[in-house]
Amino acid sequence: MWDLKYDLKNLIHYKSGYEYISSFKIYIPITEVGLNILIRKEQQIPFFHEIILKLVNNGICRVNQISDISGVDLDILNDVIGDMSVNDLIYVKSNSLMLTTKGRRTLETLKNITIEKDNINNIYIDCITGNIYDELDVVKNPPKFSAWLEKCVDIDERFISKKFNDINSIFLERQKEYSQGIFDINSNKEIYQILDKEYENTFYLEKKINFFKNDLDGSNLLEFENHRDEEYRKELMKQINSRFGAKQFLIDKKKLKENIKIDFNINNEMYTNLKDLVNFLVKSERNNQDKLNELYFKNRYMIADEIRWVLLNLKNIKPAKIIIKSSNLHKYLNDNIIAFLKIFSSKAYVEIIADKNEKNIENLRNKLTIIGKNKNKINWIYKDNINEDNILLYPYALIKSYSVAISYNNDDYIIKEISEIYFDESNIKENNL
Repeated sequence: MWDLKYDLKNLIHYKSGYEYISSFKIYIPITEVGLNILIRKEQQIPFFHEIILKLVNNGICRVNQISDISGVDLDILNDVIGDMSVNDLIYVKSNSLMLTTKGRRTLETLKNITIEKDNINNIYIDCITGNIYDELDVVKNPPKFSAWLEKCVDIDERFISKKFNDINSIFLERQKEYSQGIFDINSNKEIYQILDKEYENTFYLEKKINFFKNDLDGSNLLEFENHRDEEYRKELMKQINSRFGAKQFLIDKKKLKENIKIDFNINNEMYTNLKDLVNFLVKSERNNQDKLNELYFKNRYMIADEIRWVLLNLKNIKPAKIIIKSSNLHKYLNDNIIAFLKIFSSKAYVEIIADKNEKNIENLRNKLTIIGKNKNKINWIYKDNINEDNILLYPYALIKSYSVAISYNNDDYIIKEISEIYFDESNIKENNL
């Protein structure tokens, strides 16, 4: 047949005692805030400031005396004294200097401490867990028909006050990154007080969740792909029965499309062949290529997302004829696969059978248009009401795909995409499309 150039094990959603049904994306509410703050700035005092403080502390208080000893012109010296007075380090009276309380404290540490207004922006707050992040890969809105959770954390003054240390840690880390290679290496800043919110925006964090059915009792299990996301799962289970957004991955029985099967009769042989392949991939070290080939090239159900990898492997498969028929071609023909098909059309017959009713189908056809010597190499046919997806890779394989409604509860269903792959000659025929 063909060499397997992709890692099948990475496609498997395996959980002992459960059957994998489907995966879907769910969107977690994130609030981005900007905060008005006061910062405590601790800075090494300039060397000349240090000299002046030490001279005044030792009784040399007259401005002209300091000018004579330091050799600094009076005009320049007066400018420096003015700055020190503004910073409350010295007190000037009748051309004589005195140390302020702050000046004496500064002389002990040789550091100047000031409180200044500032702001800190782009703070991301997880509105489910309350965790705070310096940066996150977020989207403005969940895609249409996607599930999302509603906020359960209020980003109010009390919350921000409780998270002071976390916000200050982000501020300090940013200062550290900014200071690398910057001249202001003798200055330390930290948040002294958070005043109020400057702005607030809502975004969403994309997560993936897997849906399983228990082999024994048929009970449901929703499991996030990252096991650290357990708080999201708990909140989803709370919201799924009462909140509109959390239920978006479920479909009401009354709204199921005609081409979605409810009464699905499983092919036991093909199911067993899939199970054997999955068990081999999970439990073996995969160094037995002959055994892998034996299990892979049997008529069977396909692993989730396997079709995409088969199509991306066309260069290795080298079929003489490729026919793709679907009511939703966008599901299969992403930019990478379109590029493969355009290249491959100079070596093999390529035919696309599209449903007239598919949205934006003409845009997809334009993407597949070939300009130049191979123009019109991809044949395009329209049909009405396609109810089963087929992909023919002649003479090697035929893939059939369809959607099945799996019961979640008495009223709602989850859609499972089922694909069958056939390798026997009797099935690999055009009239089977």
